[in-house]
Amino acid sequence: MNRCTLYADSKRTLRALTLTGLSTMALKTITSDSRPDTGTLDGFPSGHSSMSMTFATSLDRTYGHWVG
Repeated sequence: MNRCTLYADSKRTLRALTLTGLSTMALKTITSDSRPDTGTLDGFPSGHSSMSMTFATSLDRTYGHWVG
């Protein structure tokens, strides 16, 4: 893997994580679902889950199904 490919993959991953974070925050604002443990209004969708799936998808695209 050369530097140009690594740089392009890094940019794509960062762009995907940024869009996922913004989308998740927007959906949390729209849905206003409460969390079961604290009752705060940021229960759905899970930021951890959405970021994990985005990162796994990016790894899958870059390194293949075994890594992703």
